[in-house]
Amino acid sequence: FWGQVLTRMQKEAINENDPDYIFTVDYDTWFTKGHVYALMQLMERYPEYDAIFPVQIKRQSETVMIGCGAEKRAFTEEELNSEVIDAVTGHSGLTIFRASAFKDLKKPWFLAVPNKDGEWEEDRLDEDIYFWHNFKKSGKKAGMARMVSIGHIELMATFPARAGSGENV
Repeated sequence: FWGQVLTRMQKEAINENDPDYIFTVDYDTWFTKGHVYALMQLMERYPEYDAIFPVQIKRQSETVMIGCGAEKRAFTEEELNSEVIDAVTGHSGLTIFRASAFKDLKKPWFLAVPNKDGEWEEDRLDEDIYFWHNFKKSGKKAGMARMVSIGHIELMATFPARAGSGENV
């Protein structure tokens, strides 16, 4: 129901408040008000972008969550010297959208699609990635704020050892 809830919340925020911007925030994202201000400043400075997200790595990884198209590639020197890098897919950890971008965004905004065998294994399309592809196909432009980095909270469980034995129970 993640996509359904997110769609309803975004539509409600737009219809009731007529905002300039909409933020998405994930429960496992660490950020400060300085990150929010920086993203808002970038949206003002770069009106050609409909969404800008900060640098965030995948949990238990060192991979930055940005998709730049079908090919895996290194960033160009020009991209590494820019404030915002063009992206096809991003994340919703702390992403700022122009509210106007949702007015003509093709529906559904979020859709999970199984792989060609009807399975939810490799080659499936998760709701969030579907959203970003739909965003681009709808003529919207997304980018990653190169100098804004946020945290991705990771959970870890610890267990007590069996009393006196040093073994887990």
